[in-house]
Amino acid sequence: MMKSCGNLQTQKGAALVVSLLILLVVTVVGLAGMRTSTQELRMASNAEDKQTAFQQAQAAIDFLVNNPNLLPVTGSVGFTLCTTNETRADGTACNTNTVVLPDPFCDDATTSSGCTANQWSGTSRLRLTRQNPGTGLPPRLLATSSAMFASAYYLGESRYDATDVGRGADGLGAGLMRIIPK
Repeated sequence: MMKSCGNLQTQKGAALVVSLLILLVVTVVGLAGMRTSTQELRMASNAEDKQTAFQQAQAAIDFLVNNPNLLPVTGSVGFTLCTTNETRADGTACNTNTVVLPDPFCDDATTSSGCTANQWSGTSRLRLTRQNPGTGLPPRLLATSSAMFASAYYLGESRYDATDVGRGADGLGAGLMRIIPK
């Protein structure tokens, strides 16, 4: 003999409500995951832009190191050599604005005629300031005669700025030395 369940009438639609609640929870978890992924992608992009800007600033300092003819042996302490449109830290003009840096690299695919229109379009600035009158002794490590050589010290400051295109900025400074025959 079969018993009829009188409880079935009260439970009609309960599976639908439970499945809708589960679907709602899964949707909320999925949306939270998408938001987290988007935020992490932005953070990674910002870290990449910061690193690229630092490398561009470092490349300008490396340009100075590889071109010692840019380290002037004339001029007094405070003599400043800069790229075009650069000023001193105190806001005054540089003694000369003759440093020409090579074009920045392209971070997108390049064509045979050069960079595409979506290239990294930032501004590299370089400032080189004489720190001593050029009568310092050369370091012992170089094993040079202090009777025949002197050393001049410089502060090289580099800044790369691509904030106008939303790609970050960075700068750094480096001490440089040039051995000068007496």
